[in-house]
Amino acid sequence: MAEISSVNIETLQKLAEYFHRNKANIKSIYEDFGEFSFDNGHGTIFLKPKNSLFKVLYVHQENSVISTVGIGGENLGLTLEELYNFYNKYAKTYSHYDDGYNYVFYSPNNINYALMIFSKEKILYGKSILKNIDINRFDISLK
Repeated sequence: MAEISSVNIETLQKLAEYFHRNKANIKSIYEDFGEFSFDNGHGTIFLKPKNSLFKVLYVHQENSVISTVGIGGENLGLTLEELYNFYNKYAKTYSHYDDGYNYVFYSPNNINYALMIFSKEKILYGKSILKNIDINRFDISLK
């Protein structure tokens, strides 16, 4: 993938489509996104990102097929408002383990992936944005 200087909705979709297309080819993801850093022994492989925008990049795989990709950075350029305005559909759960809320965004038109973000506080309620935060970490869950 070409050098990414910020993450917007279009970039997010391209990332999700790339990971979905290459979910059985982790070698391709190493080549394009970063070198192997370590494996936690439970299916999650951490990479040292090639792109300086990303500070964290990991893939979770089961039976050599990627199920989730996590990306994080200090200033990715994406906001909750952009995410909500594009996807408009989300599910929310409270995680006692993390003491915060997981928000999963999805599109009925593309069921190949969903995007999850985390917040210590409520940021969405029904169809209202309670707090428009910068999205500096997200998970892409693949089908």
